[in-house]
Amino acid sequence: MDARTYLEEIRRLGDSIAEYEREIERLRTELESISGVSYDSISVMASVSGDALTNKVARIMELENQVSDTMIERAERRAQIIAQINKMPNRVHMTLLIKRYVDSLKFEQIAIDMNYSYDRIIHIHKEALRSFEEMYADALETFEELCS
Repeated sequence: MDARTYLEEIRRLGDSIAEYEREIERLRTELESISGVSYDSISVMASVSGDALTNKVARIMELENQVSDTMIERAERRAQIIAQINKMPNRVHMTLLIKRYVDSLKFEQIAIDMNYSYDRIIHIHKEALRSFEEMYADALETFEELCS
């Protein structure tokens, strides 16, 4: 696997985390909107609606926990990749990779931010990817195996 594909995982993980956050919010809203038992009228008959409500609440809480666990795993993986970038010895390479893959900036904006020409940023980016691949060849190989 090449470094670019590996580093693009940061963006995918970030998008995935955002999706999980929206799902948790949806589950919480659903949980809050579950109607309770009405005691407005007196009734002698027994009702199973309490059991159904309890089951629905339990299921939503279970789903919310699963989503939270997955979200935490993905956030940890994202943080691990960012930490790898931060360990790069060349600060220009590190800064460029952070801006490109963590901050999701376009090369034009990176060139402005770093005070380089667009062409120079493209060249530095290629160097940074090569450097990252050399430093983390084992991690890239392991990641490729996991994705297969």
